[in-house]
Amino acid sequence: MTPAYENRQEDLDAYDTRFLTFPPHLHAGLELFYVRGGTIRVTCAGRQANLCAGSLAVIFPNVIHSYLSREEDEDGHFLLAICHPRLTGEALQTLNRYVPKDPFLTPDNVHPHVVYALEGLLEQYRGAPQAAVCAALTQLALAHALPRLELVKNAAPPDDLTARVVSLVAQRMNQPLTLEAVAREMGVSSYYLSRFFTQKLGMGFPDYLGRLRVRQAQNLLRSTQKKMQQVAFACGFESQRTFNRVFLRHCGMTPRQYREGGTAQEYARE
Repeated sequence: MTPAYENRQEDLDAYDTRFLTFPPHLHAGLELFYVRGGTIRVTCAGRQANLCAGSLAVIFPNVIHSYLSREEDEDGHFLLAICHPRLTGEALQTLNRYVPKDPFLTPDNVHPHVVYALEGLLEQYRGAPQAAVCAALTQLALAHALPRLELVKNAAPPDDLTARVVSLVAQRMNQPLTLEAVAREMGVSSYYLSRFFTQKLGMGFPDYLGRLRVRQAQNLLRSTQKKMQQVAFACGFESQRTFNRVFLRHCGMTPRQYREGGTAQEYARE
């Protein structure tokens, strides 16, 4: 699977959502994902699991992961927090040097304090986040989760086409970007690169890029008061009209409806 790299400036990004589908990606923050209800397929570092209510995924920084929930699952309910490394305190050294052999914890291995910490992080995100409180909650969750994970040394990722494409798209997703331009940079034909995306992700390059841009737009719509046109241009869309069309296709609502509290999807959908 081909990951996308997200550059996050915020200390905290938290969600309480009924539906979550997002293609393979990675970021520098620690991600804690808890299933309140329903089931969801989570892939992390090549491991895949169908998580049920009460399960937890602990996703270390810079580890490729993706989510796939079913639209027909009316019981779906998920809590997710992405925490900047600076919030992790003394655990940061462990997060940088190791990765979980299996990042998924079953319900009987999830301490209630982890859920309490996630609920607290969500409350902080919705209000005026206090760095000290966010750090304390993040470290509380890690204090209970890390001892229950089997950790192995973190091996550096290979310098292959996947890594190079991801790096380029991450750096330029906010700029005009075409398949042909990326292919030239990679030294391959546009036909080859097009097949590469389709075979790895089951979607074409424009769709994949659109999903990443929509994800970034969701962050800006939730956390800033930027005008719609400013959000569109900041995320690499050529016009507000294109932004509206792509956002509606992926999220089932317009950017304005999303900002006003729409809850159909918190993440770009399939």
